[in-house]
Amino acid sequence: MVDQQIIRAARANGSLYSNWFGETRPSVEGVVDLLLEGSRFDRHVAIRINSNKLLAMMAGKKWLLTAGSHPSDNDKTNHYTVSIGGRGYHLRHDARGHLFEITGPGLLDLAPWAAPGTDVMASGKQG
Repeated sequence: MVDQQIIRAARANGSLYSNWFGETRPSVEGVVDLLLEGSRFDRHVAIRINSNKLLAMMAGKKWLLTAGSHPSDNDKTNHYTVSIGGRGYHLRHDARGHLFEITGPGLLDLAPWAAPGTDVMASGKQG
C-alpha cells in the first residue's frame, strides 16, 4: 500500500503539459490513480514495483503529464507519457485501462508477462 503522503505529494507535484496530445484529455489525478491501481497487492510484481517506484519519484519532484493515452509508433500499444526532470516514462495499458508495463530511466526492466514466481528480473537491466 502506498503511503498517503506520497499520494498527496505526487498529485500536488503533477501538472498537465500545455501542448499535451493523445486521444482524450488526460488528468494528473487519473494517472496517479492508474499507478495506485498498479501498486495493489493483487497486481503482477513487475507492475507493483514500478508503480510504487514511479509514484515515489513523482512525489519527490515536479512532473508533467505530456501525453494522454495514445498508440505507440512501433507496436500501436496505448500508453500515457510522463516527464520527471526531463526524463520520459511510458505507462502502457490494455484495452480495459490496466497497466501492464511501465518503462523509463531508473525503473527496473521487468517482464510483466512472466508468470508469478519466475525470475522477472532475468535481464538485469535498468531503464
